[in-house]
Formats: sequence, C-alpha cells, structure tokens
Amino acid sequence: MSYKILFIGEIVGKFGVYAVRKGIKQLKEKHGIEFVIANANGATGGFGMGKNHAIALKNAGVDVLTGGDYTFFKKDLVDFLPKTSFVLRPANYTPKTPGKGWGIYKFNDKKIGVINLLGPSGINRNHPSNPFTYVESLIEKVKSMSDIVIINFHSKTTAEKQLMYHIVDGKCQALIGSGSKSITSDVKVSDKKTAYITDTGRTGSSTAPGGLSGDIEIEKLITGIPKRSKDINKDLELQGVIITFNDKNEPISNELVRLPIKREENA
Repeated sequence: MSYKILFIGEIVGKFGVYAVRKGIKQLKEKHGIEFVIANANGATGGFGMGKNHAIALKNAGVDVLTGGDYTFFKKDLVDFLPKTSFVLRPANYTPKTPGKGWGIYKFNDKKIGVINLLGPSGINRNHPSNPFTYVESLIEKVKSMSDIVIINFHSKTTAEKQLMYHIVDGKCQALIGSGSKSITSDVKVSDKKTAYITDTGRTGSSTAPGGLSGDIEIEKLITGIPKRSKDINKDLELQGVIITFNDKNEPISNELVRLPIKREENA
C-alpha cells in the first residue's frame, strides 16, 4: 500500500505559522498524507524558531521540524532542544551542540529516518563542519534503523544542493532542499529512486522578499546595518512537496505544493 509524506518549505514568521495551521489539515484530507516534515528556520520573525512556535507547529500536525543556520537564534529553543525529539538542528555541528541532527520516527508500521544538514556557504554566525565528507556514512547509520531515509539539506546555494544530490542519489529515498526561500521547478524522482527538489521555497507571504518586509530587507542589504524584520500578511502560501512511496518504500511521485491561504486581517 502506498503512503504520502509532505515536506513544507521554510516557514517564515507568524504568518507562515498561520499558513501551516490553516493549510495542513486541508492537505492531509485531500491527499491522504500520513507524515509531515517542515523546515522552520525562520518561523519566529523570519530568524530562528521560538519554543512556542515549535510546539504550535507540532500541535498543528507537523511531525518533524528542521532548522538551519538560525536554529540557535532563540534561547528558549536552545534550552528546549535537548528535551525534545521532534525538532532537529543540523547534524553537522559538533556532538556537544544541544539537540540532535537526525531521528527515527514511527507512523503505522513504518520507521522514517530524517537527517538535517546545513551547507557551509554563506554561514556567518556559526560554522558547521563539511556535510559532504560524511553524509554517506550517516545515511548508512540511519538506514540500518529505518525503512526510508529523508534528508533536508538547508543551504544558501543551489550548487551545494545539486552537488549533494549527485552524492546521495540512489542512497537515500529523498533529498529535499531548503534555504533560499525560493521554490524551484526541478522536482523529480530519479532513475535511482531518490525524490529530489533543489528548494521547497517558503511558507508565508509568497510575494514579499523572503516573506518579509521589502522596505526593511532592502535597507538592510544597502546599508549593511542589522534591523528587525517585519512579518508580512499578504499573498500567503503553503509551499513544499508531497512524495508518494510504494509498498517497497520507493518514491514513485514527487509533486510541488503551492496552496494559497486566505488572508485574514486579524490573523
């Protein structure tokens, strides 16, 4: 019997969280989705994920939340990471870093192995180790305990994500990219049975730059001076992919998701 897994593109701000809460039930009912993974690197104000937003997303129906370069921006999440299994920080930080970078999750009779990795390019405040050097051994470790292995590779560059695909093609069941907040059109299942997309985009405002206030983001880019960003409640979308697996735990289809979410002024 086939089953479906939803991966939600990077959640940006409180309106991204709102879009997940509004859209996830609709997608589950329409597509028969049984397991949900979401990148929540920017769920709180566009930069990091607070503990309350993590719990709200879990209560909304997300089974696993992955982070990226902003994982440690919110202190309450840093304190929460050692106590929880449903939030994954990147695996390519040191063993002393709070939290875990991969996990095994059960639904029905399946065991889903989820690995979270962070690309090295453009990471300024914290520096992960090179994920390319040991991703294959990590896949083998997780594969020994699970039916399928899904990797979320959070990277600022398409080149890194495409390189990672060539390394892991045929060795895991899915490599799902995030990090640029711009959805790509190269969704596919390879001949070696690996589902892939370079970037799953973002969940939140689909027209604001990166889901945030254009004026503020432009000012930051021009001046180089940090400034608090502003969430935008406009043209909300839940973006991502739905991967269908057969009874042999092989991906047989990989579909883009762009679900418009009705805007509510008091959301």
